[in-house]
Amino acid sequence: MALQIALYALIAMVAGAAFLEVRSWRARARQVTARQKVYRIGAAVCLETVLVMLVFRWSIEAWEHPILWVFYWTAAFVFALALPVFALLDVRETLSAYRARRRQIVRDLLDDKRLEE
Repeated sequence: MALQIALYALIAMVAGAAFLEVRSWRARARQVTARQKVYRIGAAVCLETVLVMLVFRWSIEAWEHPILWVFYWTAAFVFALALPVFALLDVRETLSAYRARRRQIVRDLLDDKRLEE
């Protein structure tokens, strides 16, 4: 029973974090690219799906069929493996945006120095 409560709490926390993230995008409080938004929403959906699948694992009536059992846990495993993929893609996009901003800052500094001369 404690595991069920912990899973429900995790589901609520992930949903709340996703809601706050989307709210900050709408308020323009964070500068994120469109790809980062897709990666972060995809990761939230995958994590929620895995958690919900864990909560309802014993509620499935079709557990008499081993093939359905294998498909169910394979889907959960695929969603779980997608999480680090989304995280790595998000980090790559963050580093790419950082490099672009750094190049722009250097260009601006060089242009300012040329104007001063």
